[in-house]
Amino acid sequence: RKRKGKGKGKAAKGEPQIAFDAEGKPYFPNGFDVDSFKAGQHRDKPQLMFIKLKKEFQGKTKDDLEDLAVRWRDLLSTSGVDCTVYNIDKKTLLVSLQRGQFGGDVKTFALAQPETDYFEWDSQKYYPEK
Repeated sequence: RKRKGKGKGKAAKGEPQIAFDAEGKPYFPNGFDVDSFKAGQHRDKPQLMFIKLKKEFQGKTKDDLEDLAVRWRDLLSTSGVDCTVYNIDKKTLLVSLQRGQFGGDVKTFALAQPETDYFEWDSQKYYPEK
């Protein structure tokens, strides 16, 4: 059964969040936020995320990279994100979350760091704005 959309704008109470146009194609009257969708999808599930470091930060000593991982974990913890950050090789950090709802917060944090080349979550790479 096809539903006709009411145009763009906020859906009224009781209206579905997905509407259909005259051709039967779905659209989101309130817009679609991918990060909110991912956070909801992973809300109570553990998540693993990878942070690839820029070349100038790669190859540092193991102690330097461990210090970076601990510093990032502490900064995230200060903002209420409970995670563990591992140094898995000379150019990659692994972030482990027990509660996936904080994935968007980790992504925002990682992309704001000068050491980050890119952030990978669910096989999708995100790059800092230049």
